[in-house]
Amino acid sequence: MSSKNIFFTSDWHLNHVREFVWQKRGYTSVEDHNNQIIDTVNSQAGPDDIIYNLGDFCLNTPPDKFEEFISRINCQNVYM
Repeated sequence: MSSKNIFFTSDWHLNHVREFVWQKRGYTSVEDHNNQIIDTVNSQAGPDDIIYNLGDFCLNTPPDKFEEFISRINCQNVYM
């Protein structure tokens, strides 16, 4: 029986184009911010782990871009 890690997270603010969000966090652009957040999640959570995102996952994001963000997360058990 393999063990699963459970992660609780919030406030990723993917695609939030306001500089006060991504620049304050030390990123050079909103795209850099998006990529680094997803890369960090993928470095911590495995495919069988569980991620509970408690809010503010993304902002002003069309459904296809939302699906792209979700598809880039390696963990297969993401709950919003």
